[in-house]
Amino acid sequence: MGCVVTFEINSLNVIKVIEKSPDIRIIDDEVNEDPGILVVQGLISRILGPQFIPYFNLVLINTTTGQQYFEVSSDTSGRTTTITIKADTPVNLASGINFYLKYYGQCSFTWTGDQCNLTASNLPVVNNPVSIDMLSQYRYYMNVCTFGYSTVWWDWPRWEREIDWMALNGYNLPLAFVGQEYVWYQVFANLGLSESEIQAWFTGPAFLPWNRMGNVNEWAGNLTLGWMADQRDLQIQILTRMRQFGMQAVLPGFAGHVPEALETHYPKANITQLGGWGTFSGTYYLNPDDPLFSKIAQAFVITQNQLYGTDHFYNFDPFNELEPPSSDLTYLKNCSQSMFNNLIAADPQGIWVLQGWFLVDDPEFWLPPQTEAFLSGVPIGKMIVLDLWSDVIPAWNSTNYYYGHNWIWCMLHNFGGRSGMYGKIPFISTNPIEARSLSPNMVGTGLTPEAIEQNVIVYDLMSEMAWRSTPPDLKEWVDQYVTRRYGKHGLPFLSINDTSITNTSTFSFDLTEITTQALINLFMTNELQLNSAFLNNSLEEFNKYSEALLSIIQDVYTIASTQEMLLVGHWTARARALTPANESTNLYEMNARNQITLWGPTYSDVHDYAYKLWGGLTEDFYLARWTLFVKELQYSLTSSQPFNSTLFQTNCEAVEEVWNLQTYPYPTIPTGNSYEISKSLRENQYNN
Repeated sequence: MGCVVTFEINSLNVIKVIEKSPDIRIIDDEVNEDPGILVVQGLISRILGPQFIPYFNLVLINTTTGQQYFEVSSDTSGRTTTITIKADTPVNLASGINFYLKYYGQCSFTWTGDQCNLTASNLPVVNNPVSIDMLSQYRYYMNVCTFGYSTVWWDWPRWEREIDWMALNGYNLPLAFVGQEYVWYQVFANLGLSESEIQAWFTGPAFLPWNRMGNVNEWAGNLTLGWMADQRDLQIQILTRMRQFGMQAVLPGFAGHVPEALETHYPKANITQLGGWGTFSGTYYLNPDDPLFSKIAQAFVITQNQLYGTDHFYNFDPFNELEPPSSDLTYLKNCSQSMFNNLIAADPQGIWVLQGWFLVDDPEFWLPPQTEAFLSGVPIGKMIVLDLWSDVIPAWNSTNYYYGHNWIWCMLHNFGGRSGMYGKIPFISTNPIEARSLSPNMVGTGLTPEAIEQNVIVYDLMSEMAWRSTPPDLKEWVDQYVTRRYGKHGLPFLSINDTSITNTSTFSFDLTEITTQALINLFMTNELQLNSAFLNNSLEEFNKYSEALLSIIQDVYTIASTQEMLLVGHWTARARALTPANESTNLYEMNARNQITLWGPTYSDVHDYAYKLWGGLTEDFYLARWTLFVKELQYSLTSSQPFNSTLFQTNCEAVEEVWNLQTYPYPTIPTGNSYEISKSLRENQYNN
């Protein structure tokens, strides 16, 4: 092939040409019938349309060095332009397509809207071929909690869209946690537990991530066999598509968390009730040195792999926000050693993928000796540690690079799917590159948000850190992002009057989020002034600011209701739609409502952890609570009596409980125009 020209994207408009040594490529003579080509053609059809398929020449070619890469070029020798994408895997082919669509086609495909104005017969030319090496061997995706806060109510079409997004953005090591309860049920039933005993262990669907990590049992539960079977079938679809793209799915393993009833059936087993997780009672933990641990660990992996197949990567977290029974170094080493040995007894090629969250969550327990002891129980090369919060509190630089274990730089970013616009863009554009230069055992980059479908610009940039060897020029990068996000390079949002921009779904959604954020910032300012007025016993000032606060909440409801994704009805309708046949939707609706509000019983200490500024929820839940609060404060001022916090709490809990148990079907169709509403709010209500 001669000399291949590689382009390193340092910024968007400045491309540096680098010489690359010649290599030998191995071409498959049957490449056009390769299933990897077919799955990428399916992706093209879904995001662009089937008419685009003939204009993309897709070629799967391995390098002799095993380097992961993609190349992008074009051929204009015919009457139309043909785009050639070469790569070593289907997922990297998809990454090459995304690179072309972003940097030549000015297209954007995101959770919160797509924008692409290409015509199949008139595709933009690639004047100079581009070759990109993937610097991250592994590109990890998802967090255990994502399967509660985001994906719990997804059906196959929504999962298909997400897997397409993973492929476009290069993710080749996704967490695949759907359908595991079907396996757990079989394992514990074979151990003699009854259906009711197993169901008393499982939580409801919206809380399964915390059940799987040993934090919570039973809450909002009665998980039915119908749900388990439906999720099993969905997992088979998910894994089939992931593997068609060449992704290696990370399946669950056994960390030691067991039903309470197991102790009744096996009274000699070394089972300990752990300390409580917040206000939830402690769950039950089977010590790894117990023979029953080996039996369960191996039975689970073998049963799971017979059903779903395996790519030999397994995630299990024994002490996620839970303190181990002992801090003894020998105990901790034996724990991890036993867990790993049982994994490879079931799958000799098994690799443990460990979330490193426990190290930053409880640094007082996980001192360097304890951390090193626990990690030393697994051979180097057989564990990958996810440095889960590299973007804020990394652990890689305080653990001697995880004492030699392979690890992945991860951006956590979001907790609970909470609304708000934020992200450490300058940091994520540089730190993964710096970490890679310091630690040869950093084998990848990843996204580990507790919830997705928000702040898409941050995730767009972080995804590129898998191949960037130098930081981008952020001003140029953001300018280019804006162009592909809205189809044109625009002016400040509310100065735009070009309907080709304002009518796009991407502009509409982003304007809604910006307006909501501005309203919330104003709300917090007014709240401080309300507090001051109350403390100064100024009824007139208090009434002024209380009226302003309640008005802002109503305005948030109005602007949020312009977007389908920001309607609480969208969330609850998905929960009802996923209810198994011949079952009542009430349990699933209650799960959906409870997770985004109380997060457990009324006394839960994670109350409002997963709050959402959604249409319907904002007015009927948050406005109702604030109205009660203002009323009690106002009474205190007018009666010269102390604020009755007990009465307020009682009344507030009553409102919350009623809303949690309601089954009212909230609207799922958005109303209003975000541009007109936002402009009106600025010009009329908030012009000063």
